[in-house]
Amino acid sequence: MDPGNRSFDGLETADLYRRAYAAYEHLSSHARELEGVSSTARLLALSDAAHPGRRAQEEARELAGCLRGTHEGPLLQEAVQVWYWLALVQVLLGEPYEALAAHEHLEAGFERPDPQALEVALELEGAAPSDPTALLEAVGAALACHRGLTGEAVSPRALILADLASMRTRPYLAGPLGLADPGNTPLVDRGS
Repeated sequence: MDPGNRSFDGLETADLYRRAYAAYEHLSSHARELEGVSSTARLLALSDAAHPGRRAQEEARELAGCLRGTHEGPLLQEAVQVWYWLALVQVLLGEPYEALAAHEHLEAGFERPDPQALEVALELEGAAPSDPTALLEAVGAALACHRGLTGEAVSPRALILADLASMRTRPYLAGPLGLADPGNTPLVDRGS
């Protein structure tokens, strides 16, 4: 396991998603004071769910391209981006994490018996952020397809650990992430 994720050892996957979502909610509720150090906070300060919604769709299409072999980006990175943008949409809509329950839908898609990459690619291309359940299930199925195509295990847990590894370097997210010592990392964000 990545040493940067040791702080999350022993936590259930559902709790990891809740912590990440809590961090996004924190950025939203403190957007004005954090927008100088966080591009995510700047986006959330705009209070416009349309932009993150479009970005979730774009990333879903790129994830579909990974399955089709037409997009070069790492599948895990594209899956994290779909989650990230979809989480921002839900936060901007004021939805609590339990209404989204991302871990449940990702795992449902991941556990599908024998998902076919091209079918899942079509699902991803047709899914909309207005139906987060279908989009998350398609992302989970994409992770399973990747496992089937490459033998590389990329699970819903790996997805959230990748997102949390990025977040844990932000000292202003230590509280929502439940970190005692976030480290001495510069105040930068992953960009829009």
